[in-house]
Amino acid sequence: MIENSFPSVNDIQEQLELVLNSPEFFSSGRLKDFLTYIVNEDLAGRGERIKSYNIGVEVFHLGKNFGPYVNPAVRVHAGRLRIKLESYYRFSGNPGRVLITIPKGSYRPRFSYISQADLTDPPTVAKGQNLQAIPLAAANEVSTDEPAAPELEQKSYFSGSVACRPCSVYHPSSVLVLPLSNIYDEKSLGSFIQGLTKTLIMELNRFEELKVFTVKTDSIGHLDIWKEAEKVGSRFILSGSVHLDVDALRLHIALIDAQSREYVWADKFDGKLHDSAFHTQDTLASQIVARVADSFGSINRTLFEEQLKKSAG
Repeated sequence: MIENSFPSVNDIQEQLELVLNSPEFFSSGRLKDFLTYIVNEDLAGRGERIKSYNIGVEVFHLGKNFGPYVNPAVRVHAGRLRIKLESYYRFSGNPGRVLITIPKGSYRPRFSYISQADLTDPPTVAKGQNLQAIPLAAANEVSTDEPAAPELEQKSYFSGSVACRPCSVYHPSSVLVLPLSNIYDEKSLGSFIQGLTKTLIMELNRFEELKVFTVKTDSIGHLDIWKEAEKVGSRFILSGSVHLDVDALRLHIALIDAQSREYVWADKFDGKLHDSAFHTQDTLASQIVARVADSFGSINRTLFEEQLKKSAG
């Protein structure tokens, strides 16, 4: 590897294209725009313009009244971008020649030729936080071009998995949604349950960093969920059942860690069948997704607690 030499503009541009076209960035449109902007601005000699206000206005189109002091959107995405870059360099089969990092306290990128040490311990986030769910305060690194702002909104910080068997088996931050079961085979619930399952999948898909998988409905009766999770590379499994008592619905649902085969979270939710089916489906799905996939939901919390144990050990 080449060391102690600043990469050429051509090498940096080629590396940018390689990163943007990688699987890690495939569905991350905003992060692609963010990275493209800061790299191009720096290469054009406008590094001093890489400030939160300019990023908010020119990348995220937040308008000229965008205020970095009260809207943490840029810091939120910067934290996610640092994690995404680390995931790329750690897991990509073709990391390229140039290491692109975004030092904490700044949005201006740095470039260097890759060394073997970079591939084993990339410096984009603090050691001990590699590819884990990072809580809001840790992920929203404060840039030196603005004072700290209140954490006014919750975002999801999904990144890689930890200590898998082997790590390549499970896709970073993923959930396999099993079709909800009709526990007593009540005919009146058939279409409702199908609609609720689809609504859950749709709502989970709103989280850009979360991979969502499902299975064919006709295969669920003889499905080996552990093999299915391993086949698609899903770290977590969401499974549940619905029961009807007159017009009262009860949904039991659980999130299972496919890696440890332990229950991560379980709860029950009630609704009324005589209410609007769409409204009931939306309400139940929103409550479940909030518990599972939000910033402080079960997936992020599980990964973060694992990181704490790993760091302590």
